Amino acid sequence: ASHQLRTPLSVVSANLELLAGSSRPWTDQERRLITDSRDAVSGMTRLVGQLLSTARADGARIESSADLSRAARRACQAAGERRSFPDGALRLRLPAEPVTVLGAEDLITEQILNLIDNAFHHGAPPVILHVQPTGAVCVWDHGPGVDDATLPHLTDRFFRAASSRASGSGLGLAIVHTLAEAQGAQFELYNRGVERTGLVGRIAFEIG
Repeated sequence: ASHQLRTPLSVVSANLELLAGSSRPWTDQERRLITDSRDAVSGMTRLVGQLLSTARADGARIESSADLSRAARRACQAAGERRSFPDGALRLRLPAEPVTVLGAEDLITEQILNLIDNAFHHGAPPVILHVQPTGAVCVWDHGPGVDDATLPHLTDRFFRAASSRASGSGLGLAIVHTLAEAQGAQFELYNRGVERTGLVGRIAFEIG
């Protein structure tokens, strides 16, 4: 299923890149159509990846060890490759010593990346990624936060708040939650302070 879904999208993406880089004198309208098509393919590729991650996480039980700091660095690198943001918009805080936890490093990287994506998509920079020596990782932004009625539903699959300012599949936080359960970790979402100065996503892993 992964191959059948991803290969056509890769072909379309490559063809659009070739078109955009050709020497043909495109009109402004044609360039807008190419840009819109590239954005649509990118969004579909991301959605396919999220659906596959959801399917992989359902019923899974992961019993391995992972370097939490390395997973955080990988997630930051992937976030920088996925979107452009100014220096200081994403800030990484790591402990001096390595933090080994129970879990799969690739999946932990994906969880952190989903939290970063959600923070940029629905919150506001700077986005802080903090790995704690206790085995927890926190991501928070400086946006408006989330109202109390919406907060419990953020991990529901395909849920999108009516007040959301941005589009999305409604799967990112659901995947974080499902993968946390599969790895024996605890995932929670809450607002920063009484004035709701940003949303915090925190995953607490068992020390490996």
